[in-house]
Amino acid sequence: MQYLAFLLQNETDPAMVQHAAMAMLAIIPILILVALAAVLPPYWMIFKKAGFSPWLCLLMILPLVNIITLWVIAFSTWKVVPAPRLAGNRNHPTRRRRSIRPRPEPARISR
Repeated sequence: MQYLAFLLQNETDPAMVQHAAMAMLAIIPILILVALAAVLPPYWMIFKKAGFSPWLCLLMILPLVNIITLWVIAFSTWKVVPAPRLAGNRNHPTRRRRSIRPRPEPARISR
């Protein structure tokens, strides 16, 4: 509430300005760390799965370099082996085979 009153007044108190600046200096680094924690892990996994060094995710912090890095990664050859397609390959070792069991005949009631 003090900060709202601070913004609405015409004359600024230097002590109040200093107090607001110190509060922002304490909050801004925390917000930056939260933003980095939200942005860097997905890029780490993308670079790792693409066969590149995961440390390239640190380039995502730098403006303009992040866009160039994404373009380079998007159009380069990825060093990964494609996953096997199970739908068309019946003899794949990971495909589960169903055993075919004969159905039991229904019981007959003799009259």
